[in-house]
Amino acid sequence: MLSDRDYTRSGYRPPPLPRQQQGSVLKYLIYLNGAVFILQLLLDHSRFAGGLEGGFTSRIALDWDTLRQGQLWRLGTHMFAHGGFFHLLFNMWSLYIFGQPLEERIGGRRLLNAYLISGLVGAGTWLLLNSRPAGYVHGVAVYPSVIGASGAVFGIMMSSAIMFPNRLYMMLIPPIPMRLKTLAFVFGIIEVVSLLNERSSIAHLAHLGGMLGGYFYMRLLFRSNWGSASHLSPRRWFGGSRAFRPREDTRSAEAKPHEQADDEVMGQVDDILDKIGRHGVGSLSARERQVLDEARERLKRRR
Repeated sequence: MLSDRDYTRSGYRPPPLPRQQQGSVLKYLIYLNGAVFILQLLLDHSRFAGGLEGGFTSRIALDWDTLRQGQLWRLGTHMFAHGGFFHLLFNMWSLYIFGQPLEERIGGRRLLNAYLISGLVGAGTWLLLNSRPAGYVHGVAVYPSVIGASGAVFGIMMSSAIMFPNRLYMMLIPPIPMRLKTLAFVFGIIEVVSLLNERSSIAHLAHLGGMLGGYFYMRLLFRSNWGSASHLSPRRWFGGSRAFRPREDTRSAEAKPHEQADDEVMGQVDDILDKIGRHGVGSLSARERQVLDEARERLKRRR
């Protein structure tokens, strides 16, 4: 409700500029992935790797057999390891371009939650269909394993698509601009189709699971107003009206049009407050100042 917002109260002062650059969780996630990759290069191909039974990477990769033996840390460690430089580069570049606006909107702690939850859901999805041995070597079962931040990154992409569905991104192949909601949909279709290729060494199930994890985390995060906030409503993804369709409840029908109008204004005010946080009050246009004034007037009328 508008009455819950600070900007509707007398004496309100805009928040100071965010300090994302000083303590960005996104930055540390990228650093950590890079550091783990350096350890992989050093320990997997050095004379010291012999005591690790296959090297450092085999100790942090995820597979069903070692998980069953109680090595639960692999659920977390696998999402910071990579199979090669370009695997790392693609994931970190994607994490940066999708994660930066998301961190500015929901904060570093929630970005970290989205990363970890997406990675875990992706891992769980992959494990469901990879719990049987891939083969036997001298009578010993060999299970498939998985590494990479891709599941977590796909979850960040989905979370960002929910928050910023109409933000434009330039595709590499083909080089055309595409809305983020469309980009997420296209990647989802590609991953589903890729599941048909049984010879593929890419963990497409982890990617799809990561997208589901990101989606459900955003639903959990905004469970109180999912569908009411214009930037969260699934109807906006498909070009529907920005208007809020309220949930059926026991409140009088007369009150609902007012609440619907309030929610429309709230969706605009949220974007304006983000702009104030980034660039200050002086960056507001006359129209944006008018929206804030309208929000205050609406609150006064309802008191």
